[in-house]
Amino acid sequence: MLSLLTFILEPRGGRLSALSEALKEAEKKLSEELVATPGHVRRVLFWCEKIAREEGADLEAVKLAAALHDIAVPEDRAMHYELGAKVALEALTKLGVSREVAEKAAHAIRAHSRYGGPDPETLEDKVLWDADCIDACGAIGVIRAVLRELQASRLREPKDIIPALEKIASLKAYTRAGREELERRRSFILKFIEELKRELAASGEQL
Repeated sequence: MLSLLTFILEPRGGRLSALSEALKEAEKKLSEELVATPGHVRRVLFWCEKIAREEGADLEAVKLAAALHDIAVPEDRAMHYELGAKVALEALTKLGVSREVAEKAAHAIRAHSRYGGPDPETLEDKVLWDADCIDACGAIGVIRAVLRELQASRLREPKDIIPALEKIASLKAYTRAGREELERRRSFILKFIEELKRELAASGEQL
């Protein structure tokens, strides 16, 4: 994450220095995560930038929100969206980011989680939500769902993943660009579930 944020904030003339040590620690912690990995952050950043440009959202706020949206996962997985918003607001303010941009980023982080927190309200909220949902769906989403269920000790048999995948398949996007990509990935998830059920039934397993 440090290299990612260096790229994002480099034009600001060294504003990263105030958080460099903290971000190094965050990168280390996220590198040990099974689901909220640095790779996930990079993919969310990619989709945030793409959607923000198409929708006319505040690009700076969206990119910063994407980079920091899972920053608090190692400290408080269940409430990482709430703690992450506070950490981001304080960190970005110290970095010299304008209060308006920092607050937009923090607001989006608070509203990005599918497991709690407020619903997305602002355009920046919706962009981050859609980008995060996109990475939860499709082929990548299947792998991340398996990892998440293993992490939570809920996965012992192949059929155990079905409820999690069905929940992912029900995700909704707010933006046009987000809906287009999410729908394509949803189609894959539904086909995967169908094939998994077929294989299990063919093997005599009851679902």
